[in-house]
Amino acid sequence: VWDPKGQLLDYTQQEQWIRDLCREYNVITIVYDPYQLHHMLGSRLKSIVWTQEFNQRSKRTVADQQLFQSIMQEKIRHMNQQILLRHLRNADAKIDDSNHSRRLIKRYDSLKIDSAVALSMANQECLRLNL
Repeated sequence: VWDPKGQLLDYTQQEQWIRDLCREYNVITIVYDPYQLHHMLGSRLKSIVWTQEFNQRSKRTVADQQLFQSIMQEKIRHMNQQILLRHLRNADAKIDDSNHSRRLIKRYDSLKIDSAVALSMANQECLRLNL
């Protein structure tokens, strides 16, 4: 999780971190929300790793429901990362009665759930790729 703390967005450090991560580990793909990361992940890192946009509407709804199922079935766990724990605790679920799906939403507008959403996106992609 990266927080610019009110400063101008400069992705130099994040881009280098991703390059280092891909060199050190067998990173297959990076899924991302294109809202702020399109330029860096959509073009500059394509030669390093397979990148793909992650739709924050329909695809996220499916991913959030799959995350809930993975957690309930104890198929996913983490190493007690404090930011992830805090973001998961800050998350509520908006339930769609028509298809009985859940979507992660903020419990309060002032709280962050970014890493919970990232986990949801990563979990869905791992399931899709059967990893």
